[in-house]
Amino acid sequence: MARETDSRIVIDRCLREAGWDIEDKTQVATEEWAAGRRADYVLLDCRGRPLAVVEAKRFSKEPSTAKAQAEAYARKLKAPFIFLSNGQVTYFWDYEHAPERLVRGFFTREDLQRLDALRRQRRPLNLIPIPHTVQFGTEERAVRDYQRRCLAAVDKALTEGKRRLLIEMATGTGKTFTIALILKRLFEAGWAQRVLFLADRIELARQARKRPSTFCSANTSLCC
Repeated sequence: MARETDSRIVIDRCLREAGWDIEDKTQVATEEWAAGRRADYVLLDCRGRPLAVVEAKRFSKEPSTAKAQAEAYARKLKAPFIFLSNGQVTYFWDYEHAPERLVRGFFTREDLQRLDALRRQRRPLNLIPIPHTVQFGTEERAVRDYQRRCLAAVDKALTEGKRRLLIEMATGTGKTFTIALILKRLFEAGWAQRVLFLADRIELARQARKRPSTFCSANTSLCC
């Protein structure tokens, strides 16, 4: 019968593959006492502060069933993130901002530190006004009512923790411009640092690169 120790052998390997030295206690603490029990792993930042709790379960157990237990550990240790894993299935959970989600593996220390820095500077989207006009290159461009309603709907969905959104607009209604407005808001609110555009035509990719950079910050990185 498979036991939790078997799944932890796999989890150890996955952590090493993500760049964690599990023998280095300045990177990974094990059996850390918290909330009346011991957390399986605690991933630490470069200053030794908890970044993520890793809750390990045996292969046969769905790891998301350990959410309450892992959250208690994370809150006690003041770790912003949680991984729930049985060695075969792994969830990542920013428990104060979004539901848990399936991931392919553990994040690197650098990625977790970047995510932590991003969440610390994040502001509520409702504090960023939805504009009626924006400066677009050398011209002042109006934001149409339906585009403003789209921005508000995206704000609401993201605030509710949704990650997969579909925006459908007719040809000529300004889809790329609307997406650029959404990105501008996400950058201003500290919700995003990088964006990846996927397009089926080179011209669309060029538009996606050009339009957000017209009024997003200079250090915004766009990949097409």
